[in-house]
Amino acid sequence: MDKDLQELLHDPPFLRYHAALVKPRTFNPFDVLRYSDYEIRHSNVLAWLLQPDETHGIGDAFIRDFTVALNEQAKQQKLPPVPVPTSFEADNIRVERELDYVDITLFFKHERAVVAIENKVGETAPEHAEQVRGYEGTLREKYDINYDRIQSVLLTTSHVPGDSGGDFIHMSWTRVHDIVNAIRERERFQSEAGDRVRAFLEQYLEIVQRLTARPGTESSDLATLLDKYRNLLNRLLKEREEGGGGDAVSLPNDFNKYRTTVDRLVNDFRQKPRQLRSDVRTFLQSRGYEAWTKTSAAYQLYFLYFSNESMRKTRESLGFSWYPRWVITFSRREVLLQLQIDPPKKEWGPAVDRIMDFMKQHPIDTSQERRGRYPLEPAPWAAGCFLVYKHPLMTEAELSTTPTSEIKDATLQRVECFLGEDYGRIETYLECMAFDPAGPT
Repeated sequence: MDKDLQELLHDPPFLRYHAALVKPRTFNPFDVLRYSDYEIRHSNVLAWLLQPDETHGIGDAFIRDFTVALNEQAKQQKLPPVPVPTSFEADNIRVERELDYVDITLFFKHERAVVAIENKVGETAPEHAEQVRGYEGTLREKYDINYDRIQSVLLTTSHVPGDSGGDFIHMSWTRVHDIVNAIRERERFQSEAGDRVRAFLEQYLEIVQRLTARPGTESSDLATLLDKYRNLLNRLLKEREEGGGGDAVSLPNDFNKYRTTVDRLVNDFRQKPRQLRSDVRTFLQSRGYEAWTKTSAAYQLYFLYFSNESMRKTRESLGFSWYPRWVITFSRREVLLQLQIDPPKKEWGPAVDRIMDFMKQHPIDTSQERRGRYPLEPAPWAAGCFLVYKHPLMTEAELSTTPTSEIKDATLQRVECFLGEDYGRIETYLECMAFDPAGPT
């Protein structure tokens, strides 16, 4: 066994990558209830923790640490600090959910301050800033007379929020994870249910860790391995392809347990999602579509959004700035195409509900073959967002078995097929719905 391969098999990121691959599924109630990715559930837990007199038994521990974290981030962004409450008693702290469409609103009575938290269980997107500023304007109109300070906070899974370029504080869920974990380890829970609360927080932290792809998680370790062992993986890939596509490498008996993991790592290495996105973007632009990109470094995801003049006019007719929009997500395991409807303002939620009800009553495509492509269901990552269309252009199995040289052509052929069939059908449907006075809007 050569030196580079031996180094890989003993490298801690590889051992964690292997452990994550072979680890059996474990019980987590959030997974059972299918709440792990739902924005509204995370907002509920956060509001519960922020309320000092709630059933968690940690009193004001979380809201104290959370306020400190807000001010540390405000300082980095060169924003004035949030007034620190002189008292964290319940009569000075009020926590509201979905007040004026804001996810969580904190009222500090004695300090005459309002903190409005917009929660996103995903990375930062341009429309988030527009949404936060819109809510803050509403709050100022309503509370400026009675409160001296109104501060907006955008909470996302982006690892290093940095300067938001505006007057709202941009905080990361990674910091929330650290605060909750520190409290779980140090606090004495002042309630009979203390052990159950501690167990709940442990399971919740597991979910937050997945959302944020913290260092030491599979996503982080994969990125490290692909970069550090680029030359080795390239050589193993060539050996496998020259050998007819069998196992990546022959390992000594003592290391046979890693054979599947090494093969999976080579499969991940052979996928070039960023380059594939660029190829599809060029293809769409050659067909007259506008296409723009966004990258989620934490999740190794590469997003490609696309639209055309017809879709732009449809959005204007529906009164939405950003949605409906088409997005293709490229990863090392899948190429997924979706149509999302998510109004930039939550008060437009009823209009979206009417649109979805209309679509359910009048399906876009009733054929048995394509019915499954129209889930018409809420998207887990954002309250009020709906998935109209969802279809994998390339599955994990197809990406792993298609020769590297053929992946690009296979993907472009499927995009072309989609544009010639489903896209035209959906575009016509949306145009009729947007311009028909009797339609759902």
